[in-house]
Order: sequence, then structure tokens, then C-alpha cells
Amino acid sequence: MAGAAAANATAARLSYNRRFMLALASVLAAVRALGAAPALAAPVYEAGREPPIPYEERKERSDSVLLALDEYLANRGNAAARPDGSGSAQSRLRLSLEDMAADEQARALGDVMMLTDRRASGVRAASLEYYLGLERASEEGHFLRIGRDEALPLDRGGKSTRDWELRLGRALRGKLWTLGMFVGWDFKNDGRPARPDYSGESYLDYAVFGRMEMAGPLWLEGEADFLTDVHRRRYAPASLEGSVSLGVTLGLVEAKLGWRPWRMLGRGGSVDSWLASLSVRFDSQRPSQLREQRRLSEWPAGPQ
Repeated sequence: MAGAAAANATAARLSYNRRFMLALASVLAAVRALGAAPALAAPVYEAGREPPIPYEERKERSDSVLLALDEYLANRGNAAARPDGSGSAQSRLRLSLEDMAADEQARALGDVMMLTDRRASGVRAASLEYYLGLERASEEGHFLRIGRDEALPLDRGGKSTRDWELRLGRALRGKLWTLGMFVGWDFKNDGRPARPDYSGESYLDYAVFGRMEMAGPLWLEGEADFLTDVHRRRYAPASLEGSVSLGVTLGLVEAKLGWRPWRMLGRGGSVDSWLASLSVRFDSQRPSQLREQRRLSEWPAGPQ
């Protein structure tokens, strides 16, 4: 009887030890797999983020060109250099073109951005993102925009994303402030995620944005985008992508420091990155504008 009890205790102890060793082996295997898997940084989608234009009467067609260089200061792998999540973004070169029609509050937009990878050369472009859009605004501040965005790797093969978006919203402007909101609909999405961990596909974008002119040439602007997932509660926000920038404008030159947080809602996970940006904007003047300025400068002065 005592021998049987001892045998049962020994068997139970061996069974417990075996289960413990199997559990430990499973944990070690999982840790090893996580260590071998590449850590994916959050995707970077910045093209086409130019805020809508509040209504403003004008009689001349005008063009605008923006050339900007951004540097990621505190990235730590939170912003990817390519749309597949590989690399760590270091520098971003942006060229933005804007053509505004005369007599109508409409404009055509074009954005091209190239990212470099700090884990590679840091100078050679690792990916390209471009945006093409058309926008129309009303006198009451309502606007409608349709645009196409595509991001693709340049220095290697890999994943690319593309989507078509329709935006409807309103923008208002005061003497020292601009405030607005819009709803964006990705009606044709091929690979653009809804969260920074690349899960889901973006469907709707509930956004608010604003800008405040501060003392002298200083200004503060921000934007918050609540993105939904077409595969999971498509009308409920799945993540929050934000942008806060403090800048200064001196003539044609603009310098700013920006913070880019991206939070997942309903589950854990977030990424943050800091950027410093220097840009130059050029605005064209049509011949009729130059003639009008020349006429006014040559007009005789009135009685003093």
C-alpha cells in the first residue's frame, strides 16, 4: 500500500516536471521567434495632408511651390522608411505644387515625398509617396476634395500601398486662427492600414484641424485623425493619428518642430516621432497682376 502511494507520488512529480519543461520550452521558443522576427515601425503617410483652403475672393490664377526638408529627431524606429514597415526614417524631402483657379475657389494639389533609411545609407531615397488631388470650396467654407495616394519602395522590392479618398468638410478662418473638420472616405483602398501595427484597412477618417497665429511670426497648428477599420466596426475609430507643430515664418522661409503620435484605440500600442522641418514657399504672379501693380505704382498721388 505504501509502495503504491510512493509510486503514484513519483509519477505525479515526473508528470509535473514534464509539463513544466514543456511549458518552459514553449516560452523559450516564443521568445526566440519574437527575437528573430523583424520589428516593424509604423508607416509614414504625410502626402496630401495640406489643410483645405478657406474661401477667399480673387480674380487671378496663381501657383505655389513648396520645397521642404524634414529630419526625424527622436524616431527610435517608430517611423518606417518603407511602406512594408522596414527601416527607420531619417530624412524626408517634400515637393508640393498647388494650382489655384481664378474666380472659382478650386485648386489642384500635387505632393511628392521621399524618405531615407538611417539603417542604410541615410542619404539614398528608400521610398516614395505621392498624392494628386482636386479641391473645391464654397463661400460658406465647405469643401470637397478627391485624391489618390500611393507609397512604394525605391531601393528594394516589397509592399506598396495605394488608395483613393473623398473628403467632405468645412474650414473657417478668423484674423488669427483657422479651424476646420472633415470626414474622409477611402472608397478604394489597397493596403493602407488602419493602425500603426499594420492591422486592418483604413475606411473612414474623422478629422479636426486648426492653426493659431501667436506673438510675432510664431504659430501653432495641430490635427487629429480618427481612423476606422473596414474589417472591424467600420464606423468606430480604431486609431488616433495626431500632429502638433510649433513654427516660425520669416518671409518665404518656414521652420517648425513637430510631434507625431499614433495611438491604437481599444487595444494597447502607440508610436511617437519628432521632426524638425525647414521649408521655402514660392508664389507666382500672373502678368495681369504685375500690370496692375505697375499701374498703381505709376498712378499720380492724390492731394496730401
